[in-house]
Amino acid sequence: SFPANGFGLYDVIGNVAEWVNDWYDRGYYAVSPEANPTGPQKGMYRVIRGSSWADLIETGDEVEPRVYGVYFRNFLTPTHRTDVVGFRCAKTP
Repeated sequence: SFPANGFGLYDVIGNVAEWVNDWYDRGYYAVSPEANPTGPQKGMYRVIRGSSWADLIETGDEVEPRVYGVYFRNFLTPTHRTDVVGFRCAKTP
């Protein structure tokens, strides 16, 4: 196990990617506010962030990460279910 993070939590990266509340739009960041861009008001897909244990590539004797960091952004339909996507906890200011 790794040391606790700044919130006192252990091993919170790499288990599952996380659903976030934002709707997805490919071009949104080009017109979004810099502070806390939340995505469009509605859409077909919701944003997921991060990566999971399934985002690895086996290359012979090694396993390499395919997606790096908690900032990785992807999308799925809100009804999609999989064992490699969970949810992201957030605190409002």
